[in-house]
Amino acid sequence: MPERLSIVLPPAPSVNAIYTPRRRGGIGYTALASKWKKMARNMCIVQAYQQGWEPLDTWTRVVFRPYFPNHMVRDVTNLHKIVCDVLSTVAYTDDRWALSHDEIPEIDHVHPRLEIEVYLEPGCE
Repeated sequence: MPERLSIVLPPAPSVNAIYTPRRRGGIGYTALASKWKKMARNMCIVQAYQQGWEPLDTWTRVVFRPYFPNHMVRDVTNLHKIVCDVLSTVAYTDDRWALSHDEIPEIDHVHPRLEIEVYLEPGCE
């Protein structure tokens, strides 16, 4: 198994845009979030398979490197919830093992994306 899993996804919706109230109470995913999750999960499965990655069952570092389409102010930590949910059972057995870490965001007007690196947290062998 490789030391790291590298995944590239389209820009993820912010946590501010993924939940909606349900008619009988509680909250659920918006149509946008559901569509993005399905597409992103399929992309993650393919990329993990191509790299020979098996889900980890221990503390796992998830590094977020966003490339935004413009200079609009965004909170990178708002991406964690939906992306960590998508990576569950693909990068690790359960998202309780995910330790999120953010890199400094960059701007890419032509190819906005979210680059993710997943690896075993040092000392957790």
